[in-house]
Amino acid sequence: MVVYAYYDRQGNIQSLLTVNAPEGAGVMLAPKSGQFVVEVEGLELTPDKLNFDTLREIAASHGIKTPVPRCKLVKKQP
Repeated sequence: MVVYAYYDRQGNIQSLLTVNAPEGAGVMLAPKSGQFVVEVEGLELTPDKLNFDTLREIAASHGIKTPVPRCKLVKKQP
């Protein structure tokens, strides 16, 4: 199971999304303006132990420590 967190620039988690898909499967997520999405590592959640109250508690008691990713565009070389 993969957990994605929607968060703001300050690291406040707005919501969590869980995806139970085969290994290597991808998901395209489109956050609202001013939000970011990151795959959360280290959560030991399984579908049989997962419920909305657990996700709400995690979102309320945790934040995103990693800064917002940034990138620099460069011109392609021919």
